[in-house]
Amino acid sequence: IGYAVEQTGGQLEQLGDVFDSAPQGVVVAKDDTELAAAIQAALQSLMDSGQLVEILGAWGSGDAALETAEINPSVG
Repeated sequence: IGYAVEQTGGQLEQLGDVFDSAPQGVVVAKDDTELAAAIQAALQSLMDSGQLVEILGAWGSGDAALETAEINPSVG
């Protein structure tokens, strides 16, 4: 949201805090468990160090960062 507000040059504004967000995913071949585990470990490292919040913050989405990287989490 913050990035969209910034790109409009002040024509939009955010009212209140983000109350809901949708997690994003990375698509990997189902049988490539080694790659899936490597991606999970890399993302978890970014989460643990706080770097993911910094990266997302550059796009105005720092408050959407998750705390745990999961493989095939249940959603809904």
